[in-house]
Amino acid sequence: QQIINDGKWLWCFSQPYAEDANELILESTQSYTFGLIQLNSPATDSLAMEISEKMMRAFPNSAYGAANLGTLYNLKGDYDSALMYFQQAYVIDPKDGIVIVNLGDLYVVRGEIAKAIEQFQLALEIGAPDQQEYAKKRLAEIRK
Repeated sequence: QQIINDGKWLWCFSQPYAEDANELILESTQSYTFGLIQLNSPATDSLAMEISEKMMRAFPNSAYGAANLGTLYNLKGDYDSALMYFQQAYVIDPKDGIVIVNLGDLYVVRGEIAKAIEQFQLALEIGAPDQQEYAKKRLAEIRK
């Protein structure tokens, strides 16, 4: 019998799961919470908010909880609260490309175009390829 991946468990997308139990719990919780946010219903949004607040307390060095809350408040149209949470997430992890483009989009909605451009340019520099592509598209739209 062939042993695959040196007998270690694999997580989604055939990626090795985190060796650290805290990291495994954090990633599992984030995956679940992200799924709730994608459902975009009052019941699941409420649960996602509750979980995200707990994530912020349990994992203060992770940007996930604050970024989730930023997304949820943004979806509700509470842009001031969304900004507060996205900024918290950015302070925790200034290289998180998702947070950076979310801030850029939020600044556009708020009419703060100079700040939006700054965020999208930052995404071009440090974001993942899909974030860079998105930032390029958004910058082109802004500059029309």
